[in-house]
Amino acid sequence: MISETNTEFQIFIDSADRNKCVYKSPLEFKIKLYDLGIKNIKNVKWIRLDGIVLPKYLIDDRFVILAIPELDNPLNLDTRQKNCSTFSPIVPKKIYDEWYSGNALTPIRIYSELLGEISSFTIKILDSRGYTIETDNCANIFLTFTVCVANATIIKL
Repeated sequence: MISETNTEFQIFIDSADRNKCVYKSPLEFKIKLYDLGIKNIKNVKWIRLDGIVLPKYLIDDRFVILAIPELDNPLNLDTRQKNCSTFSPIVPKKIYDEWYSGNALTPIRIYSELLGEISSFTIKILDSRGYTIETDNCANIFLTFTVCVANATIIKL
């Protein structure tokens, strides 16, 4: 009999915490798990986007794309010619004064085989065609994820 223990934990990512010298845009940046006190994550079974808050000026497009190359899967197919590592299209859910909470159309990524090791997340908010959004607006974004790991293989510092 094989016993497997799953552990779920949350990751909160605020683009205000990015290295602004390296990543000028709050819509495209990399967060190293090392900066969150975790060396890496191994044996990811699934990852779910629980929430995303975006600046209101992004509503001009029909939707935006959350792309995370580290979580890409060659079995995910896309009709756009530009492969942009789509995690999920995001549409407005609730609109506030300067922000909106987004609704992910595909909020969970399940892996039939355990995902290898993750040491960082590259977050990209792209337009509906998969292209970088050029902006001088420095409004930040905020994301929350739940990650399910098989056999508790989270290596902390």
